[in-house]
This record gives sequence, structure tokens and C-alpha cells, in this order.
Amino acid sequence: MNWPKPGNVPFQSKGDGNLTAIIDWAGLYTEESYATGFKAAADLVVDGLPNGTGGDYPCYPDQYFFPVAYLYRHCIELKLKALIRAGESSGVVSVPDKRLYGSHDLDGLWKKAREVIEVRWSGGPPEELNSAERVILEFHQLDRCGQEFRYPHGKDGKKLLSNAPPAVNLINLKEVVDGVYHFLSGCNSFDRE
Repeated sequence: MNWPKPGNVPFQSKGDGNLTAIIDWAGLYTEESYATGFKAAADLVVDGLPNGTGGDYPCYPDQYFFPVAYLYRHCIELKLKALIRAGESSGVVSVPDKRLYGSHDLDGLWKKAREVIEVRWSGGPPEELNSAERVILEFHQLDRCGQEFRYPHGKDGKKLLSNAPPAVNLINLKEVVDGVYHFLSGCNSFDRE
């Protein structure tokens, strides 16, 4: 069992070179790259669960729901912010209240991102747009402020996730988020006139 030792420094570059992360390599980290990292981390957890390994931890999907759902929710939040930022920089939308970028309100972020999508993808099939909206708003309904997947109780002491379903299939969750992720990526790849 590992315990803290004198001289431990958590954020240093020495050690296994294959597992050394270069922070903000060439200034390329954006909402998009952060979103990809959060999604990839959640995917790794879900993909590792059926093997029953989990390292030092048992592989009960129950305990992994919270971090996986949080990582996916945060990925979606960042994808929406990236889309809004791209729409703002190309003049498609204006964001008069810059607090939107610091917001965790998926409903508000989605409304602004949808404006961008509808301008940049005018005439596009509404089925995918409405399907993405349903998924995003379901995440919003479960976790309105980005805290409910992170903590069991709110600041007021009340239990969080009180409106969550009794069970969630993590493989299905991964597949559904994968669709929204790729949809939002595609929407952000349109030519920025």
C-alpha cells in the first residue's frame, strides 16, 4: 500500500516518458481538446469494465456511473462552448453576456449552440438536431449545474440526483454520448465564412 512520502511532488515531469503529459503543447488546447480528453477518459472506464479487472478496484458499474456520467456531461458542455465560441468568432452569433462561457447550464449553452447550428447548417435535417437536443437536455435535467454527478449531497445537505433513473446501462450511455459528440464535432467543422 502506497503512502505519502517526504518530497512527493504530484505535478512533475520525471518518470516514465511514455506517460508524461505535455501541458498545453504548442498552445493547442481548446474546449475541443479538453472535451476529447474527458470523453476518452470516460470511454476507457466503460471499455475496461466488462473485463472485470479495474486494477485495485472491483468492477461494479454502480460506482463508476458517477465519474463516467460527469466526464460525459463535461465533454458535452465543452463541445457546446466550443461551438458557441466558433460561432461568435465567425460572426454567426453574438454572446453579449460572456458569463455564458463560465456557465454549466447545458440548457442555456444548448440554446446558443443551436443558434449557431441553425445558421451554419440551414436546411439541415432536423431529426439529428432534435435528437441531440433531447440527449443534452436529459443531461441537463439530471444535473443542472454540473455538480450532481460529482457529489452525493448539495450544499444544503439534500441528496442529489433525486430524479435519476434507478439504473443506467453504461455501454448505452457511451454510445449515445458518442453520437452527440460526433454530431457536435461535425457541426463545428462547417466552413466558417
